[in-house]
Amino acid sequence: MSTNTRRLFIGIISLLISGISIADSNKEQSMSTLQQAKAAYSKVDKTGFAWSNSKDMIKNAEKAAADGDYKTASELAQQALDESNNAWQQYMDNKDADQVKL
Repeated sequence: MSTNTRRLFIGIISLLISGISIADSNKEQSMSTLQQAKAAYSKVDKTGFAWSNSKDMIKNAEKAAADGDYKTASELAQQALDESNNAWQQYMDNKDADQVKL
C-alpha cells in the first residue's frame, strides 16, 4: 500500500469515527435537553401555569428523537424548556398577587 493510499485510508477512518462521535453527542445533548424540558414542564404543570403548546413541543421532540432527528428534537426540547421556565417565572410573579393589600 502506498503512503498516499495509507494517508487517505487513515483520513477516511478518522472522519468516520469523528462523525460517529458527533452523532452520539447530538443524541446525548438532545435527550438531556428533552429530559430537562419534561421535568420543567411537569413542575410548572402542577401550578396550573403551564403553557399549552409546551406539552406539544415535548411530544414532537420525542417523536423527532425516535426518528433519529436529534437536531429538531433538541430545538423543540429547548423551546419547551424555555417556555416552561418562563411559565414558572410567571407563576412565581403571580402566586402572591391575591395577598397584596392596597
